[in-house]
Amino acid sequence: MILFLLGFSGCGKSTVGQRLAKKINYDFVDLDTLFEQKFKTSITEYFSNYGQDEFRKQEAVLLKEIPYKDKMVIALGGGTPCFGDNMLWIKQKGKSIYLQLSPLAIYDRVKNNTTKRPLLLNNSNLKDCITETLKERENVYLQADLVVNSINLNINNLIDKIKELA
Repeated sequence: MILFLLGFSGCGKSTVGQRLAKKINYDFVDLDTLFEQKFKTSITEYFSNYGQDEFRKQEAVLLKEIPYKDKMVIALGGGTPCFGDNMLWIKQKGKSIYLQLSPLAIYDRVKNNTTKRPLLLNNSNLKDCITETLKERENVYLQADLVVNSINLNINNLIDKIKELA
């Protein structure tokens, strides 16, 4: 089974993904890391040089180029499922898990580290930006096969819920 972790920036996709993959003996792939390796630049720098539209195009191509195999956990970028046909692709390819957080919880997690988050970088009203962007994306996120609150997420409980998806 291929498991896609999705959710807003700061919800724990990479951290939970690594822990989950290790615990269930799956391979772990972080789409943001793959992007930075392929383009030999940070996502923030890519955004700055080429813009969000070009980033989203390349991100979608990369999503479809991953050498998929059974037993993978893939941490997506925060906006990945919300553009083009990415969510349809994700749902056809595997099972999706939305790591849900409130805007305030997201703010608390990202407020001191926006440099790796281009949509939040240099934002004078970070709380409002998070609230508005989450509101725009939530309808896509909620299409996931499983929605879990990622505050104090217990990996063993998550594994039990994933088993129910199979």
